Amino acid sequence: MKSALVNYSSSPNSSDQQLDDYSKPSPYDSSRKRRIALKGKITIGVILICVIFLILDVVVGIVLNGIQRETAEINSLIMPAKDIAAELKFSVTREGLLVTTFNNSGVKAQWDDAMQLRAQNNEMMNKLEGSVKTLQGRYPELAQDFTSFKTSYLSYQKFSESLPDLAAARIDAWDRSQKAFKDFFLSVDQYLTSVNDRLQARFNSPDSTPADLLARFSRVRAGGNVNFLGNNFFLDVMTGYYTQDLSVLENALKQTDQIKDTTTKLRDDSLEQANKDLLATTLTSLATCVETINLLKDNVTSVNANNASGREARAVSIDAISQLADDFSEITQNVATDTGASIARLWLMLISGVSLALIVSIGLTIFLVRSIVGPLSRISKVLSDGAQNVDGTSAELSNTSQQVAEGNSRNATALEETSASVEELSSMTKRNA
Repeated sequence: MKSALVNYSSSPNSSDQQLDDYSKPSPYDSSRKRRIALKGKITIGVILICVIFLILDVVVGIVLNGIQRETAEINSLIMPAKDIAAELKFSVTREGLLVTTFNNSGVKAQWDDAMQLRAQNNEMMNKLEGSVKTLQGRYPELAQDFTSFKTSYLSYQKFSESLPDLAAARIDAWDRSQKAFKDFFLSVDQYLTSVNDRLQARFNSPDSTPADLLARFSRVRAGGNVNFLGNNFFLDVMTGYYTQDLSVLENALKQTDQIKDTTTKLRDDSLEQANKDLLATTLTSLATCVETINLLKDNVTSVNANNASGREARAVSIDAISQLADDFSEITQNVATDTGASIARLWLMLISGVSLALIVSIGLTIFLVRSIVGPLSRISKVLSDGAQNVDGTSAELSNTSQQVAEGNSRNATALEETSASVEELSSMTKRNA
């Protein structure tokens, strides 16, 4: 009976120890905490990907907006300036043709047209200067070419400003020359008429002699020679005036000595006084012609020198405005090229950013999958092991319960036996008493 009590008392202690094991945190609680932590990681990963795409979108928008704004700003300045430069190049060339035509003809209407065109050119030049000043920070070559154009064009204007005075002086010299030639030919013609009349009179005179007729024929021939030389002289002067060829005028002056000598030889003592006066008028007119031709020479010399400098300045100005127009065209092409390159870089940055975001998201996904699958596998293993432990523990609890039941039965039997024994002892005691 004592042995049975001992076994009964040892069996509950083992059962209490097993129950204490169940008071510890269960694997389910640990897995739940891990699932919460993994959900947090997933949320952070998704937020991180969204932030990356948002940053890329903002950066792309800012850069694209900056490119468009800068391109629009540059084009708004360059395109009008480019058109002005092209128009100014054509207009300056046309002005030069008008000035040259006026220089050759002296027609005032052509000069007025040239000056009206020049006023328009100056206005366009001022507009172009404003555009160049705005752009010279980015494109310093524009300022250099524009300065070259402006300097040469203003220099050309300065040279051509004296052309009206030179043309007026040339026309005045030519008018004076024409008047002198008119007087010259008139006096020569009157002389020839006089000597011809006298020659005819001597033919009809009975006392005329062959020597006298020969002398009068010689005078007619010499007078005709003066007229012929005068005609050639006048043609050379007129050619030199219209062509402004200094060599032609100089060649004309060389003929004056021959005309003068021929005319002087006609003034002998036997000549009538009236004809002597006509020859004197002829020589005076010839001297006036020489004087006006020298004025024409000086004028042509000044005009040629002025034109040489003016043509050089005009050529430089046209070259400069042509270069400026080419600069604007080149800048326009460069702006288009740079814009395309910037957009290409932007797309490259966008593709790189998206690729980086995808790589990060894929890596994060792999990391998260591993972070989820690994712990879940471990949790599954723990739960499986726990289930097996629970099955084993349940079996042990069942065995223990049976042992406890058997012990209780034995204890009850022992108690009954003890109770019977006590009653028996009590009965015996009563009998003995």
